[in-house]
Amino acid sequence: MKQLKTKAVCIAAALLTAASGLGAMPAAAAETAELQRGDVNNDSIVSVEDAQLTLQEYCMLMIGKKTGMTEAQLNAADVNKDAVLDVADAQTILQYYCSTGLVNTEKTWAAFFSNPHSGMKAPDTGDKLTIVGWEELYSASSMIQAFLDKYPKFQGLIEYKSLGSLVDTGNEEQLEAYLKEGGDADLCLVPAGKLSKFINDKDTSVPLSDLGLKSADYEQLYTCVLSEGQNQNDKQMAVSWYTEPGCYVYRSDLAELYLGVKTPEEMQALVKDWDTFTKTAAKLSKASDLKGKMTAWIGDFEKVFPSLRKVPWLDEDNMLQIGQQEKDFVDLLRTFCQKGYMTMHAERFDSDDWYNDSWTELFQADAENADSRKIAHALGTFMSAWELEEDGTLGAIEFANDKHDKRDCYGKFSVTAGPAAWTAPGSYFLFVPKSVNNGSLARDFLDEFIFDADSAAAYAQKEKIFSANSAVNQKIEKSGYKNPLLGGQSQYGILDQVAAATAKPYANTQLEYELNAGFWLLAADYAEREDTTYDMLLTQLDNACCDYPQIKHRTKTEN
Repeated sequence: MKQLKTKAVCIAAALLTAASGLGAMPAAAAETAELQRGDVNNDSIVSVEDAQLTLQEYCMLMIGKKTGMTEAQLNAADVNKDAVLDVADAQTILQYYCSTGLVNTEKTWAAFFSNPHSGMKAPDTGDKLTIVGWEELYSASSMIQAFLDKYPKFQGLIEYKSLGSLVDTGNEEQLEAYLKEGGDADLCLVPAGKLSKFINDKDTSVPLSDLGLKSADYEQLYTCVLSEGQNQNDKQMAVSWYTEPGCYVYRSDLAELYLGVKTPEEMQALVKDWDTFTKTAAKLSKASDLKGKMTAWIGDFEKVFPSLRKVPWLDEDNMLQIGQQEKDFVDLLRTFCQKGYMTMHAERFDSDDWYNDSWTELFQADAENADSRKIAHALGTFMSAWELEEDGTLGAIEFANDKHDKRDCYGKFSVTAGPAAWTAPGSYFLFVPKSVNNGSLARDFLDEFIFDADSAAAYAQKEKIFSANSAVNQKIEKSGYKNPLLGGQSQYGILDQVAAATAKPYANTQLEYELNAGFWLLAADYAEREDTTYDMLLTQLDNACCDYPQIKHRTKTEN
């Protein structure tokens, strides 16, 4: 039981008596499974009598007695959901009554507890904040739980509704039908590749400005995140709480052995652009007697490629656009494959074997033991933000098993920005459906995990994510965070620079994601084989597009 000052109790009692002019009302005798929050006497109205009953129960508990409230009544009286019945609950019920009953206005508990926001257009008539998505996403349950742990007063006022498996039954048509049939939803959680359909449909979604968000609120968010959430009219319709910038991760001890570099800054000078990156790969190969490889596998380049595109896949006439940047990229890929600058080629890579020792052993060379370096081994690889944590790819490399037994390479990795700014595709986004009826709470939720740097930083550190808010990542960097997998180096400062430099992604629709994947497969085949030409690759791409009637089956090339 909370220890409260007698003065506070007296003030509350005076307020209640003045408001009603009545003595304490007896508790409702009937027991029910659940009562409406604040409706202690179960008369379907939250009123001053309910506040009186709560205060009366509190006073009796203070002197070691009970008035006979049922469990359901006690739960209804505990409106701030801190598991303690006290004068604060009585005061809150009275405040709710004054803001609704006395002025005869519609207000739910969700709206009552939410912060007021200027410019709010979305209504506050719903009883719960409903977040709709596919599958039982950990990120959704994690955010909801974190929000409720911090603000228990919203207990029971937030829910996640899954439409099923994203692979088996969940798709954009299912969500579209749910929304257009009047399904309850205040925020929708969808992957970036399925976002465009909704944010460009005025009958399905509304701008984030309907929650009172203004241009100034987005100043700290990365352009690459904002651009994915904009519709065709450049209105901000969706936003994500995280992003996945990438970097070049390398063995610092092997870099010193073969290349003579001792710091990430020195390493960055050797990988600052693709030409320099290629020259360093040649230097590494020579210094290691052809055993040391600049990258671990061909998939390294698959991660980077989508962010390198500078134009959309289709022009205004729905013609494929292929420029010099694509030609340069596939030639770079061929150079690394055929000169042996990478360890694993596409034809020898089994995606189902990603985490097994056949991949992680590529990083096991011991800088002090020449025998361990007699087989091909990788100096580095490209990784996005999530891969740099214990549960990510780097953890699979540095730990021998799920018991976290450390390999000899543990803590010997470092990160640097690498030759290009890139982000991994596939982040989830939140958009506001037209059916929103808990605007204030929806805004509070977005503020907590995206726009408020302090609260978003606490969540990002706990869940080990890289925030979509630059101020959050800079705060974590300045806090002294160190990653043990990186020998105590922090990745946040470097990834912040990369995310800030990443241009607008040109893969905002499912079609563009598929074109990225299709081009990559052709590029990998071209790089692996010596009997193919670039013109043959373009012809194959045109032929593959026959499956898409909206695409003209010819390719526009640029000089």
